[in-house]
Amino acid sequence: MKTEDPPETTLEIELAHARWRHLLWGTVALVAAVFIAVRMGQLGWILGAICAVYGLNSAWAFVQTLLHPPGTVSVHGEELILPTALCSGPTVTLPIGDLRHAYLLRRALPWNHAGPVLVIESRQRVFQYPRDWFAGESDQKRIATALNRRLGRLP
Repeated sequence: MKTEDPPETTLEIELAHARWRHLLWGTVALVAAVFIAVRMGQLGWILGAICAVYGLNSAWAFVQTLLHPPGTVSVHGEELILPTALCSGPTVTLPIGDLRHAYLLRRALPWNHAGPVLVIESRQRVFQYPRDWFAGESDQKRIATALNRRLGRLP
């Protein structure tokens, strides 16, 4: 009796952008930069410039969310499609054979990073997807589980 191969499963998880958070922080930082620069004199210009750089960075991230979709992590047969960053546009297509590891990094993170972080290691590079980029933590677990099954580490 011959057993049939299991059907190829497809997994697609769309990332979630933080459009309004970027707009809020960009606006707050730019308003604070102007206030600090006007009220604090020469030191205020330096501190205001630092705040303005942060505000412009957040404003640019907001514009990126308008220009590009957030991206989708896809596992199709023997192919893995990964976005390079959130709302960046380009994606990378990898064969499953190039995949080395997929895991959730929970504790060994810098203080300013929200955990867990989904880490996908391939022959060429390492992809990191923080918790903030997903609608729920279960999405990260589903991707890690699907990739580890493809690697033969899980039944």
